[in-house]
Amino acid sequence: MLLKATIVMLIIVGGCDRVTKNPAPSQQSVPVPGASMSKATTLPQPVRDAFQKDRNDATILKIKHRTMTDQMVHYTITSTDENGARHEDEYRSDGMKINASAGK
Repeated sequence: MLLKATIVMLIIVGGCDRVTKNPAPSQQSVPVPGASMSKATTLPQPVRDAFQKDRNDATILKIKHRTMTDQMVHYTITSTDENGARHEDEYRSDGMKINASAGK
């Protein structure tokens, strides 16, 4: 009986001591790999490869996708090049370029 009481007392005192010394943070940040922050990672690999080949130094501003009547998904990528010129390129999900336009 004395042994049980001692164990219970140690658990209570030990548990309280840890809570007061090291309280859990109210919010914990989750590390996010840098690559997942890139908009290009949301593109299918064939589209990403084709866009990188066409506009290697471009910065992606926006990506839109839509399913066309032939059931192919088209990706429209709005980007700027190293000179600040804006471009809009469209690719099918298999990486085939549909059109490109230079913006303002």
